[in-house]
Amino acid sequence: MSSMLKNPRDAVNKWYTEGGGKSELIEKCIKNGLIEDGWIALLPLLDVSILDDFQERAQIHGVEIVFIATKRDTEDIVQSELHHWVREYIMCL
Repeated sequence: MSSMLKNPRDAVNKWYTEGGGKSELIEKCIKNGLIEDGWIALLPLLDVSILDDFQERAQIHGVEIVFIATKRDTEDIVQSELHHWVREYIMCL
């Protein structure tokens, strides 16, 4: 089973600090001007110090981080999140 399913906080922090996640997110910000919602779901799992660093680096490149929330019913939220978890699990097989 994927480490993301067992301990998402540790998995996301390891991905960010050791797996190239930091440069990957910054590259997506610079290239696209946004981070897709699937990536945003991971950000709250990062240590606060990492989020501060990410925000500072984004600002250096003229990128403003803005969180936009939409309202969905519970069933839609669960289906969306399960899709991410299942995709992550399959990629780790």
